[in-house]
Amino acid sequence: MSNKDLNATAAFQDLLKTLCLSEFPCGIGSWRNPKDKFAEGQYSITMKDYGVQHEKMEVLQEYLHSGTWDVDTSWSEEAASLRQLAVSEPWKINKKFIWHYFKTLRLIDKEIVDLDPAMKNLVNLEELTLSVNKLEKILSDRLPPKIKVLELCYNKLQTVSSICKHPPALLHLGLSYNLLASTQEYKYFTAEFWPSLMSLDLSYNNLIELVELVEKLSTLPKLQNLVLLGNPLSLIPGYRGHVIDAIRNLMIFDDTHVSADEKHHFKGLGKKKELILDEAQLVISIADLKGIPMPEELKEDDERPEFPVITTTYFVKYEMLLEEDEVRKGTADDIQRMTSVSWHPDTDIPEENENEEDVLTQSSKRMITTYKTQSLEWDEEGIHIGYKNLHVTDELVGLRDFLKEGIKFVILQEKVHHWPATPIEDDGESPLTPDPKKNKKDGGKDTPAKKGKDAKGKDKGGKGGSAKDKGKKKTGKDSSADMKSDPPIITEIGSYVIPLNSFVEGESEFKKTCHCGGGPMPAVTIDESATPAIPKVDATKSTPGKGKKSPSPDRNTKSRKGSAGKKGASRGADKNRPPSNTSENSEDERMKLPPPITLSVDIELIRWKTAADSMKQL
Repeated sequence: MSNKDLNATAAFQDLLKTLCLSEFPCGIGSWRNPKDKFAEGQYSITMKDYGVQHEKMEVLQEYLHSGTWDVDTSWSEEAASLRQLAVSEPWKINKKFIWHYFKTLRLIDKEIVDLDPAMKNLVNLEELTLSVNKLEKILSDRLPPKIKVLELCYNKLQTVSSICKHPPALLHLGLSYNLLASTQEYKYFTAEFWPSLMSLDLSYNNLIELVELVEKLSTLPKLQNLVLLGNPLSLIPGYRGHVIDAIRNLMIFDDTHVSADEKHHFKGLGKKKELILDEAQLVISIADLKGIPMPEELKEDDERPEFPVITTTYFVKYEMLLEEDEVRKGTADDIQRMTSVSWHPDTDIPEENENEEDVLTQSSKRMITTYKTQSLEWDEEGIHIGYKNLHVTDELVGLRDFLKEGIKFVILQEKVHHWPATPIEDDGESPLTPDPKKNKKDGGKDTPAKKGKDAKGKDKGGKGGSAKDKGKKKTGKDSSADMKSDPPIITEIGSYVIPLNSFVEGESEFKKTCHCGGGPMPAVTIDESATPAIPKVDATKSTPGKGKKSPSPDRNTKSRKGSAGKKGASRGADKNRPPSNTSENSEDERMKLPPPITLSVDIELIRWKTAADSMKQL
């Protein structure tokens, strides 16, 4: 135990000191009026008190609420009233009185490591909160005898067996954000231990087996409020429906009211245990990729040599934590899978002599597999990827933690150079290695690389074709069979990380057009059809209007004369003014920026909305 670690009683004593029950304006001191009514023998005036400015009880109570002597009383509902009592009846306050006075107590973030036996002295305590501490176990024989509400969230509890030895008659038990994981713990959440329990919070633990847990919870006769959100089992498609139908008395589930319609839609699902598998289903869809600039080989360039022939394609990759044998192909035909496997940082790198299958079996919870879409060519209107993949995994703990970190989508460019497999002989010279001396002797004739073009540098086949065709060179009737390719050059041109912590918190879909790079996204513009345009008025011209006459020439002459001096005075100031076309320049600069690279992504965590969804096959 470190110097900062405390037991529960010591933390309670520290909070009592902050109330300043014996200091002004509370307690019995020289500041009190001797005429106040006190219990006999509890208070007397001594010689040293004479001449002291005494305060009436009403004035002391005003001081207490003035704000000058305010203290924190949020840790108990009785703390503020105890300070009030320390002003009105201070002789009542002693150690025994304090132990009997409190009904609620919140010891939050006090680094408490132990619930000591002295806490039983709080004989009237009904609500005890020990959240955000370091408790690893709670002994039931140390709990206050009348305890009804026990909140233990954000601790280090791995088991509740010690509480269940002599369990109190609790109405609420809060165990969220602990380390409960073992299925052996499920047996402690039954009517045998908690016959009067009405509210149970098990959220954000590591519970994974839904059917087994719900089977135990359904025995609690008075359970009306249940929270399981944040557990890996909450990612199961039939999670909500199975719980609602199996525990019929539930009124609130995961902080959401259970409606009559919802009970009707999920009717019968609680009995179909064979359909509730401990696995999650995640569908990833990638629609369109836009904003990719045109590759250089597709641009018109008469000086470009015939070889190498360059092909550029684009694809998207992402990583998913899944098991090897539990990947199901989606409906799209263009799904491909990479064989590369990376490892989670907290996993040891497998040894070289280990069998690959054994490694995957032992460490499948932390295996990260990379997936990629089909490589597609550039298109002026955007690249339609049309990728869809269904990922299924029973490693629910690993998937939950993976979703919290988010999924990173990376846009990659793959560029390949193609060369003739057999050099074409032309007077003993290869077309790829022209002789510069020979070119000089020939009087600057066309090199072999420029053959097939006329004097103007145009293809003999004439103009025409799309932007894709403009950058391609003809290399024979069946050029692909006579070409060899260099290793592909892969370049990352954009990426975006999609946070999916909302899935752990109960959401089921994330759909967004992701800004992956390039220029900035366009600003939201106001619809001109909805907002009337304001006409611009030229100051040098008269604006005709109804019932108004245009100014006479004499008035214009006078105004010019009167303003002559002003123009001379303001001439120096005009030099320091910015040019009038600043907005036009900034607009031109924005026009020069590249377009934003965007990727349309839709990620859905499959959740059944009715009992009928359990029969559907994706």
